[in-house]
Amino acid sequence: MTGTGIHIQGLGAVSPAGWGVGTLLKAVEERQPRVATPSTCPPGMDPLPGRRVPAPDPRPGFLGHSRLRRASAISHFAMAAAVEALGGGPGASTSPDRLGIVLGTHTGSIRYS
Repeated sequence: MTGTGIHIQGLGAVSPAGWGVGTLLKAVEERQPRVATPSTCPPGMDPLPGRRVPAPDPRPGFLGHSRLRRASAISHFAMAAAVEALGGGPGASTSPDRLGIVLGTHTGSIRYS
């Protein structure tokens, strides 16, 4: 298809490797698996290993926004990835009426997704 005019301006990522595309790429290049820690489970259940996303350092200012105050961690991750993809936040060189954001998340086994 020609003449679609689709342009990818930026990327953003939050993963167990850390916050940002750079930290994710570094982890992939190093081929070092992230340490799995046991999850907290109800009594009588065996804990499952998982790789947690580390806390951001420093904490992004947008996480203090009133609309994100009660949001889940996955919403915080999605916002951080979107802000990174837009070039750091407000003032990115995009036209609001021509902007589309594609968000992909993975929160479980591919077998069941």
